[in-house]
Amino acid sequence: DNNTKRIDEIIKHKEAEIMEV
Repeated sequence: DNNTKRIDEIIKHKEAEIMEV
């Protein structure tokens, strides 16, 4: 499912932002 893949990318991006702080 393309939509699920997009959501997974958003989650990974959010996690990356949290780890940076």
